[in-house]
Amino acid sequence: MTRAELRFGARKAGWGLGRLAALEAYIARYGICFPDAAMCDLWADVTLEAVQQGAPIDSQDGWIAATALYLNAPLVTNNIKHFQGFPI
Repeated sequence: MTRAELRFGARKAGWGLGRLAALEAYIARYGICFPDAAMCDLWADVTLEAVQQGAPIDSQDGWIAATALYLNAPLVTNNIKHFQGFPI
């Protein structure tokens, strides 16, 4: 989901060919993590927790949070408000 969001944001901002190429080179340094049953369970837990806290999150933000938990990796974002209240 993050790969798609990066590309969307760049296109929406009207980035030129050079900047888009630099983004693609940056993205290419990372792999793609496909969800399995365990990650799907994490997504359900994260999304439900947000609802129970009174701060529902978008589906795609749930996937970002679930992926960070799954990989035991820090969640890095420019949209911290989307993840407030989570211990990630």
